[in-house]
Amino acid sequence: MAIFKSLSPDDVSRVPFNANKQFTFNSASATTVGFTTETFQYTSSILDTFSSASTDTKNVAKYYQLDHLFYKNNQLDIANRLGDADYLVGNRTLYDRVNVISVPSNLYGNKIKPGTFIYSSSNGTVIDDSKGNLIISGTNLISHSIDEREKVFHLGPVKGFKQYDLNYDLYGRVSPNPNRHYNKTKVYDDSYYNNTLDYKKIKFKKEHLGPDLLTENGTQTVFDENFDGWTDIGTQVNVTTDFSAVGGVKFTTSGVGGGQFPQFSTALPAGTLKPFARYRLEFEITSLSGGDKPKSFILFDDNNSSRVYGSRDVQVGKNIIEFQYVPPSQNGVSNNATFLSNKALDFPNAGKAAIHFEFTNADTIVYDAVIKNCFFREIMDYPTANFDSSVSSSIVAPHNETYNFNPDEDFTIAMHINPAEANGYLLSKSTTKTLVKTPINAKTNTTGSSQPFNTRAGIQYPFEIFIDDKQHLTFRKSDGNFTPTISASIYTGSMQHVVCMSSASQMEIWITGSKIASTTDTTVSQTENKANLYVGSKGEIGNYYTGSLANVMVFNSSKTKAQIESLHSSSNGSPYVGNIFYSNGLATITHPNHLSIAQPFESGSVIGNNPYLLKASNISPGSNTVFVESRDANSSGSIAHSIKFKNIHPIYENEYMCTINSDEYNFTHNISIRKIKSDQKQDLANFATSSLWKPYVTTVGLYNENNELLVIGKLAQPVRMSEEADTTFVLRWDT
Repeated sequence: MAIFKSLSPDDVSRVPFNANKQFTFNSASATTVGFTTETFQYTSSILDTFSSASTDTKNVAKYYQLDHLFYKNNQLDIANRLGDADYLVGNRTLYDRVNVISVPSNLYGNKIKPGTFIYSSSNGTVIDDSKGNLIISGTNLISHSIDEREKVFHLGPVKGFKQYDLNYDLYGRVSPNPNRHYNKTKVYDDSYYNNTLDYKKIKFKKEHLGPDLLTENGTQTVFDENFDGWTDIGTQVNVTTDFSAVGGVKFTTSGVGGGQFPQFSTALPAGTLKPFARYRLEFEITSLSGGDKPKSFILFDDNNSSRVYGSRDVQVGKNIIEFQYVPPSQNGVSNNATFLSNKALDFPNAGKAAIHFEFTNADTIVYDAVIKNCFFREIMDYPTANFDSSVSSSIVAPHNETYNFNPDEDFTIAMHINPAEANGYLLSKSTTKTLVKTPINAKTNTTGSSQPFNTRAGIQYPFEIFIDDKQHLTFRKSDGNFTPTISASIYTGSMQHVVCMSSASQMEIWITGSKIASTTDTTVSQTENKANLYVGSKGEIGNYYTGSLANVMVFNSSKTKAQIESLHSSSNGSPYVGNIFYSNGLATITHPNHLSIAQPFESGSVIGNNPYLLKASNISPGSNTVFVESRDANSSGSIAHSIKFKNIHPIYENEYMCTINSDEYNFTHNISIRKIKSDQKQDLANFATSSLWKPYVTTVGLYNENNELLVIGKLAQPVRMSEEADTTFVLRWDT
């Protein structure tokens, strides 16, 4: 065309909208495009000790960065935490290990679309709930306690466990004045209400809260009072067994010859072990006499992948072997031809494990050994608070009306306990209250007025939970006239999950997910008081507890059977296994029970060159204390997985209205209308001189102020211009 026309602001519009694109990757393709899966780990060492990435083999610096940006004090400082945050529905809890799945920014665009993320492996499938939480696919949330406002008190102790190593480690130097206990005031708990806690002479350690794989229906199948759980691989001619030994089995050999050395084993069903998950085998040898020391090893997938060589034997006392299970597979983990067939892709034999005890030369040497307390568990270590009655350990939370219940109010108290002695108060809101002195009533002996002091509370109390000297767990409440009490037997020296509930005039005790006892709540008057909440003591007057506690939760509602079972089975009472930060392209697996879902392979070992052994204790010393590995000892990688999600990518629809008036664009410089087809000749052809002749438009271009062509639109067919009406061309494109 021969004429340029400027556009007015009314002719231009820009409309934003979000586009979604579906992405699906498997293990190989995800690595190719930049997905990473890493494990970050907390340590109490000062960050300055990690001078470079090569010295930070556990990604400690990354752990602190993740904590600082997303998790630390997220409820109290939510405005300064990254990610879409809603403390009513978002559960952000960071333990000492976390697996992080990182999505490349060029794929997730503006953000990952909520409700579309799926990470699947042979250890499980996690999905996001569209609120920033990750859950196991198929989880029925109604069977869990997900309303954070119901949890009026929660002693994790997620805050405290980061202090369990109380002494610094800087370039190998330790504190010259080590702290023996943790003493700190005004530490917020992990509940929705952020109660403050005063820790007094507490120690922290990590303990296992997950189930024992050798226990079924509360009975340990390995050392049951029969031989069904065992297989005699050698000969039983010269071996007798006595299952009456307390908690174990006694093996005796006559040593008269005539047979091979015996091996006794118990096998786990196929599929029990999760690929790349970490496991711990514990057993205790309480007495041993006679010949050589027994050996113990683990047989994986019909291979001696973890067996002590030569004279490296297990010792009298507690023996612990930790390892990571790396299954046979076709994708580079194994060089063994047995596992390179096509059917090995789905790990057909994965998870087969047998625990062996071997008595070398038992056909000629007399043995007399007792083996007991055999536990085989996936490593699910949680922080626990440890109390010692000899130093009056205690945790105190100030009086709060949110857990000051009356007879007509339902409540539930849940906790993990591992009592060392059959005595002590676990949790009580009774005995002692804190008041404030005033100059009017009493003289203050400390600078400043309004000094607090402790005094006896009234005889009413909403709950007391304690263990008596008869090894009974007791739950009771009192209105001053009536004190309904309920008791159940409890074990010492082992971790148990306890629930005490008051609902609809009933008081109940549940242990490890099963209701053990119930009674009628006979209180009629108020049970509320002004007492503080004491953990590990009776008002700090007496009855101090010795043992450990974890996940002490007080709910202002009753729980169904399914919810109580989930409190027990989930270990920390949460259905959420991690978080997803949509705008940052990060997904985290934080729940200790589910770290194997996205667990990278921990190549290398602290003992020998075996990449599957993580740690062993009480094994006979020697340079050859290694575990036999029949597969490739230099394997590395991660579990096979797939990732699926949709992104959110903002797109703008640009619309330009190009309006041509009836008297515009009625002429053209196109040489096709000239008599002589040349731009040097001006004479028009006869057909172009008629009044009926009008030019046709085939192309519309948009230019900037510098006459640079920005956009060009080609019409599907030429459009004839009109002298009677205006013509509008609409140009649309997305950017």
